[in-house]
Amino acid sequence: MAAKARLESFHDDQIVVALADLAVVARELDTLHVHMKEPDRHRRLGLARLPLDGKSITAGVGELRRDHGIAEKLTADSGAREARAGGQLTPLDELLKGLRLRFARTYDNWLPTFGKNRTISKIAGSPHVGGGGVGPPKKTGAFLAPRATPPDQRRSVRVGLLDTRMFAHEWLAGGYLARPGDLLGPQHPYRSTQAHATSVASRILERAPGAEVHLRRVLGDNATGDSWAVATAMAEVAEAGFDVVNLSFGEYFTDDGQPPLVISTAVQLLSARSVIVAAAGNHGNVASRPAKQVPAGLTEKSPSYPAALPGVLAVGALEDAKPAPFSPKDAPWIRLMAPGVDLTVAYLSGDVLVAAEDGTFRDARDVEFGGWAKCSGTSYAAGMVTGEIARRMTRSGITAQEAAAQLLSAAPGQPQSDIRPAGPGR
Repeated sequence: MAAKARLESFHDDQIVVALADLAVVARELDTLHVHMKEPDRHRRLGLARLPLDGKSITAGVGELRRDHGIAEKLTADSGAREARAGGQLTPLDELLKGLRLRFARTYDNWLPTFGKNRTISKIAGSPHVGGGGVGPPKKTGAFLAPRATPPDQRRSVRVGLLDTRMFAHEWLAGGYLARPGDLLGPQHPYRSTQAHATSVASRILERAPGAEVHLRRVLGDNATGDSWAVATAMAEVAEAGFDVVNLSFGEYFTDDGQPPLVISTAVQLLSARSVIVAAAGNHGNVASRPAKQVPAGLTEKSPSYPAALPGVLAVGALEDAKPAPFSPKDAPWIRLMAPGVDLTVAYLSGDVLVAAEDGTFRDARDVEFGGWAKCSGTSYAAGMVTGEIARRMTRSGITAQEAAAQLLSAAPGQPQSDIRPAGPGR
């Protein structure tokens, strides 16, 4: 089951543990009478997903509160965090905090590696699920010019795209590879969230028509998923050795103050083989949004992960060469800026339910699209950067790392200067 806290959403009956620490964590949970199911081990990540019995989590918290050396610290910390979060902590929050306190006491401040299995969401839409607003997709008569492999292409480039399922748009034909289950079938109506991978892929291939996009579905049809599924897909992509990988989804900083364990582990693995490009988020205008649409504590400078992790090229959005209103502000972890407002993208064809202002489909309106749309968001800015890296590789024969370095060191007025390094006042 999923639970929501201040800026995060997570599975409230699962934890993720380093394989090296699984035995000691399982032993401590057993002493608290927290019942565990068979863990899902992933050797390449070095992690295990450990399902827990929800009722016994509450019982385990009760055991912790009977431990006088732990209870006082647990109560004080929980009270302070509840005041910051504006809501009650879940039993899993308390269990994890109590476990860390016990391990620190028993092992002279040594802690095993464990954390939550958090959920993630696409970074785009109307509005972004985290509270930002970029506006709904717009019908358009515009379209992208037909793709053709450049005659001077010097090398093939493989791009990984971890995203939603893809619509079999004729403009994309021949430019991507996807498993049968990762493609959208005929549907009436579609949901606007189902267009995400299709639209991002079109921005990649518009820039680099000779590239080959490999889709891995990690988000559901509402464009949400969980970090374990994403991380295992990233491990698979790392083994495949793609040149550049596009991640247009994210999660915000966590309530427990811990780094996003699963995604950060996967990024370390993937960045050793590939250049990772990630959307920075669309929450730069949350101060102007209705309070009920903005999670407590979210600000225009809140970091979004994986974009804010080391080893990732985080991309913000430009509008007319200036930072777009929704692009995060005062965010030193953003490395590049690219156009991200009213971009023509390949889209769904047919009737589409467009999400309401609160991001749900309860009051969605039905719009007929003809396969094209105008969309805004850092998702598409990230797609443009991914495409530009691939374009430079195909034209010059350089590596993805070399192409990324060129973009990061570019000066205004150079070719393709619509993509530029992020600087002060982004």
